[in-house]
Amino acid sequence: MKRTLAKSVLCIIILQGCVVPNSTGIRTPKDYPIELTPTHSLLPIKTSVQKTSTLEASYTMLPTQESIIPETKSICPEEREVPISSLEINPSSYLILTDGSDYYNTYHLWYFSGESLEPTKITGLRTKIIPSDFSISPNALFFLYEALEGPVLHYELWIRAIDNSVHRKVLDIDGQMHPRWIRDTQIELWENPLDRNSCPKHVLNVNPFTLVPQEPILRPKSQYPECYLDPLMSPDGSLLAHRATKWSIIDISTGDRNSIFRWLPDDWDQGLSSGLENIFLWTDNGFTILMPDEDSISFVVDLPVDLAYEDENPLKTIQLPEAIVNDHIAWISDDGSLIGIDLGSEDEYVEYSSDPPSRFFILDLREPVLYEFCLDRAVAGIGRGVRGRTALSSTDQRFLAWTIHEPPGLGPPLETIVLNMKTGVFSRLEGFEALGWGEIQQSK
Repeated sequence: MKRTLAKSVLCIIILQGCVVPNSTGIRTPKDYPIELTPTHSLLPIKTSVQKTSTLEASYTMLPTQESIIPETKSICPEEREVPISSLEINPSSYLILTDGSDYYNTYHLWYFSGESLEPTKITGLRTKIIPSDFSISPNALFFLYEALEGPVLHYELWIRAIDNSVHRKVLDIDGQMHPRWIRDTQIELWENPLDRNSCPKHVLNVNPFTLVPQEPILRPKSQYPECYLDPLMSPDGSLLAHRATKWSIIDISTGDRNSIFRWLPDDWDQGLSSGLENIFLWTDNGFTILMPDEDSISFVVDLPVDLAYEDENPLKTIQLPEAIVNDHIAWISDDGSLIGIDLGSEDEYVEYSSDPPSRFFILDLREPVLYEFCLDRAVAGIGRGVRGRTALSSTDQRFLAWTIHEPPGLGPPLETIVLNMKTGVFSRLEGFEALGWGEIQQSK
């Protein structure tokens, strides 16, 4: 099985030549891509139990202006598990799944929507699908998948609309290449090197609908294994935040650049020794920067772009009640103001085949409030397993889905959990792995 893409929002740049794809027999669509800007609502949580934390601030990892102890609230209803048809998922939201019937050989794709009573198999796809290269477009209307067809190492890259209005082959690929969405109308292809300890080679940027080659996106450097980091671009795509020796904003059309984030130390672009990655987002509200340590997070939310040029340090630090388990932030909302984290202690845990006990929280960085869900994300219906590192949010930001796998490692899926973040209730989809959330356009 091919190595799963590592995802992050801090970016790198590799400039390579552009290869023109063979477009023989591929028709150009007339009506796509469709532009969709879904309305994302923040977390309108009503708490059932409220308690105030008595934690004391310990230390600050960065020079920051303020240290914060968040209020803690609980979203722990007595009746936690409900049938998935009772979750009130939006009818236009589609959770795409793969099954574990023959996990290491043959894959099928399924979907579940607000109008479903149970997962439904997606028909008409190629047979030997490579799920590690499945990806959904930024506007959530399309997905790419790669299929093994014909001779060994001969692959086909296909694109399909969530509503099945489009389904066509994009490219024939010789060798193992990984597709990645950059924009709604642009993907990249990366080729795996023979040396598994080296970063993949950039091959092509192309519009998957017209097959017109496009210029690669400029990125800061990175080293193995941080190979697949995304470009940090302004929402309109006209500007790029780039780090060489210092951070700067680059005008993509003119190449002009100006220095930003001068208050960040030079060595704070690669994460802490604890293994937690730093996270940079650029949203309609400005910059969000998250710099987590084991039991604290230094951050700034909604930093206006004009203030990014200033010398004044805007960072604050939130102290957490326990350490972040597995050195990973599980989920970040689209605007960067909400994050999902698993907190606990690994000191006395000796069963290494599955994940250590933890509690799942959502941290509202704007309030700040720490919402506890009284939920261990590694506990499946049949026992403890290994949770997927990332929780996937629906396009309306109301639901989270994650998969619990058979130990050790990420074995076949035991089940996928779908959590209603507003009410705290959840449902199980046994034997399925969640790949992502898509969206269909509702007819007017």
